[in-house]
Formats: sequence, structure tokens, C-alpha cells
Amino acid sequence: MPANHAIDTAAPIYVPRAFPAAQSLHAADIARLIPDYPYRLWGYDVLLNGEQLEIPLRLYFPPELLAGPDDDTLLLCLGTRHHNGYLRQKCVTQLLERGDEFAVPYIVQLLGEYVVEIAQVINDALPNINVEPYRRFLADNPRYLATTQRRVISYWSCYYRTSYPDLKAYPPYIALLHLSPRQNFKL
Repeated sequence: MPANHAIDTAAPIYVPRAFPAAQSLHAADIARLIPDYPYRLWGYDVLLNGEQLEIPLRLYFPPELLAGPDDDTLLLCLGTRHHNGYLRQKCVTQLLERGDEFAVPYIVQLLGEYVVEIAQVINDALPNINVEPYRRFLADNPRYLATTQRRVISYWSCYYRTSYPDLKAYPPYIALLHLSPRQNFKL
């Protein structure tokens, strides 16, 4: 699978590609709520239970689409890709409580990003989640796992080394170690 690449900017095209086929009708409904973006969007490909998904890296849509505790799960997944970090944190908190397997790629992606507070939310949820879907996902996507591991180290080294002198105390490292298949963890 290729690394990050440009994706279609029309929500009716990129939203259904971001979810398993079983969610396609619902994803098409969600896509109608999201305005098209006039500039280039980037995404990455992963496998989830044998299906290729094209996950957007960063999205720009009105935050009002995510207004409350009963927000739609697919919309929450897309919210983890929103440009607003506070909104990403709100979305991942709700997703972790729900436990939908199609949310796994969205949750894992947050560990390879720069907002340590979001990784801490994931860490706090670890005792209450089933890690098997995460391990299966990461085992099926070894290149993605390797990239995420490199990002964890890079963000720690650039921005968090003074706050967390020991990499093993850094929240994204802890969560990725916990969620990764043991034979694939190379940090």
C-alpha cells in the first residue's frame, strides 16, 4: 500500500472509502452532511479485516456536526481527523466507550500524532477495551505500524523529551506497546 497520498476532496467519494463496505449506505448518508473541501486532502490506506480503507489525514468541516454525546459513530471517526485537536479528543473519548471495530484505524492514528493529551485519553481507556481488534489491525498493517512507531519516537524526541525523559513513560509509546502484536513491536 502506498504512503500518504492525495484523496478526492468530495465527501460523497472519500467518506464511503473510509469505512468498511458494511457501513457504505450509512457512510453515504454522513457524506451528505460534510461540505466538500476546495483544497487537496491527504489520506492513507490500511486494511481492516481484509478490506482496504482510505482514511483521511486531516478534515475541515463545521464542528457543529458533532454536537453531543449521541453523535453518530461514523461521524465521530471522521471527527478524529478534524483539524481541531479538542474535537479530536472529544471524538476519541466517545469512540473508546463504544468499541466499534471499524473505529480502530482512527483511534490508532492518533497515537502517531503530536497531541500527547489525546494519547493519554487512549491510555486511560486501555484497561476497559478489547485489544484484540487493535492487534489484528496492526498485524495486518505492518508498514503502517512501523510508520506509527517512527512517528511516536520522532514526536517524543522533538517535543516531549523534556516532559518524558524516558520514552517508555511517553503516553503514545505506552498505548502502542499495549495495542501492538508483540512480535511486531520494534520500538
